[in-house]
Amino acid sequence: MPPGGEMVTALVVGVAYYAGAELAFWVGTLSYFFAPLWPPNMILFCALLRAPYRAWWLYLAAVLPAHIAAETGVGMQMAPLLGAFVCNVALALCSAAALRRLSDGPPWLDTLAKAWIFILVVAVAAPTLIGCGIAALGWLSHNLVGGGKFATRWAIANVLGGIALAPIFVTWVGEGLAWLTQISAWRALEAAVLTIALAVSAYVGFPAAAAEYPVLASMPIPLMLWAAVRFGPRGASGAILMVSIMALAGAIEGRAPFAAASPEHTILSLQMFLAVLSAPFLVLAAVVMERRHATAKATLAHEELQSILDNTPAGVCVRDLQGRPLLVNLSARNALAHLRGTAGETAYDRFPPEIAASWRDEDQTVIANGKPMVKEERRDVGGDDRLFLKHKFPLRDRGEDIYAVCTVSTDVTELDRAKHEVQDLSARLLSAQDEERRRIARELHDGTVQTLTAVTLNLSRLIGANPKDHRTIEESIGLLEEAHSELRTLSYLLHPPALDEFGLVPALRVYVDGFTKRTGIDVTLRVSPQVGRMEADIEMALFRIVQESLSNVHRHSGAKSAEIRIEQGLTELVLSISDDGQGIVSKASAGEGARTHVLGVGIAGMNARLNQLGGRLHVQSESSGTTVIAVVPHAGGNGVASAELMN
Repeated sequence: MPPGGEMVTALVVGVAYYAGAELAFWVGTLSYFFAPLWPPNMILFCALLRAPYRAWWLYLAAVLPAHIAAETGVGMQMAPLLGAFVCNVALALCSAAALRRLSDGPPWLDTLAKAWIFILVVAVAAPTLIGCGIAALGWLSHNLVGGGKFATRWAIANVLGGIALAPIFVTWVGEGLAWLTQISAWRALEAAVLTIALAVSAYVGFPAAAAEYPVLASMPIPLMLWAAVRFGPRGASGAILMVSIMALAGAIEGRAPFAAASPEHTILSLQMFLAVLSAPFLVLAAVVMERRHATAKATLAHEELQSILDNTPAGVCVRDLQGRPLLVNLSARNALAHLRGTAGETAYDRFPPEIAASWRDEDQTVIANGKPMVKEERRDVGGDDRLFLKHKFPLRDRGEDIYAVCTVSTDVTELDRAKHEVQDLSARLLSAQDEERRRIARELHDGTVQTLTAVTLNLSRLIGANPKDHRTIEESIGLLEEAHSELRTLSYLLHPPALDEFGLVPALRVYVDGFTKRTGIDVTLRVSPQVGRMEADIEMALFRIVQESLSNVHRHSGAKSAEIRIEQGLTELVLSISDDGQGIVSKASAGEGARTHVLGVGIAGMNARLNQLGGRLHVQSESSGTTVIAVVPHAGGNGVASAELMN
């Protein structure tokens, strides 16, 4: 069983069904037992539209006694009474089921598509379908039940009901009554004035049109337009219902236009006129509502976008093709607050000529190329030198035509300062590391190595004095010499003395020879004749880059040979280390079980050393090998000192 609330609602619908039938009989009938505008069908339709499918039978059960009471009250026999009930129920069921199937749901008339679906389903398809069923039943029963004439009148009456009654039930009641609490006093006054004006225009216009001036039948049309545009589907449906009731009541009393030979033909012609007249107003109201919703969504989207932009620390400015600002966020407005401008001027007019010319050229480049532009720019802001990362890109309409340029300017001054602080700290750490290596190497060479040498000499004197321990002493001397050799190598790797005394090239030759002996990797050193002595920090940085690169070659590449090139240009010195190994294999491209490595702290150290010198690092890796290229600013020398040392 449905819940108790559903039962109460069904009883209310039954009472409304009965009241609607009594209202139709009170307005007047077209012929015996037949009303020109029949509300019960639309009341049941609206109830089914809102109710869950499982409760539909409850509503049908509730309106059956109401239908019997209303029809027996005017003397209708049981057989036609039940036939009329079946027709009414079939119309409501078909309309509600089809509309719920084809439309997106409530509200049912707020878009153009929904309005057309509503009109075609409720006012055209359902009455036509049931009318055809009534006509077919008359043909099968030889006009004992139903018939073509009755079916036509019944269908036309329900077409008008679908246009005049169904919309008002759906919009005023079927979608809830919360809208009543949202009406302002001025809107209520406007609605009251409109209602009175509609009533007067229909009361005056229709009789006058019937008597002498048919054109006066269109008097309510401007007011109906007012209702549709200002109040949407509710206003349009209310105006349609009022005009329909007054026109039908006048026709029954013989005062309306479209007078014909019989009251039946008069009412039929008026029904068709009202049905045709009403549809455009429902469509117009739906278009108005759709436009309002689109405008509201666009306004909300604009407000949300503006709020997002205003809370964005970066300055955002959109300028049209002439340079006039279209959108400026809060950050950009604050940055431009000290500049005064006049209405109609471009954004370029508010800046010094050199800045304006640069920005105009950038905008024109973006427009001409149709591609974004990214650059760093320093500007004086309130006496403070600030660095901005500026990103410009074109905005296109739906036709892919450029209509504006958007500039996003981010203040990266603090980030740039932090970056330089990190670079300075890194440089100091590297310098401290090099100095510590130099100190340790000196201590090992001057202290520990000399001590080992003295111990070796002392042991050598003991060989003749202790013949029994001769072998042990010789083994100890061998171990000391091995430790001596390893300490000298370690001392050299920590800081080669030749680097300070003779320079980079001789130090590299000694290091390369030792590397080849230790690893078996054949390393070739090629130096252009122009390369001579350099500043100590440049020589140290390049030596460490070679040291780190060859270490990577030995540990990761599997190379058999490597080559070091040092070439001197006019303003730059280029160091390259290449090998014939397997290259740098990324984890993404390596197969399962393959040995991979990433660019670790060694590469970062190389970058840090070059950054403090104003240089740059490039790493090129392929399956045939890897090349590390270091470039530092350095004016070319005559190479005499280097040549002398090499000789």
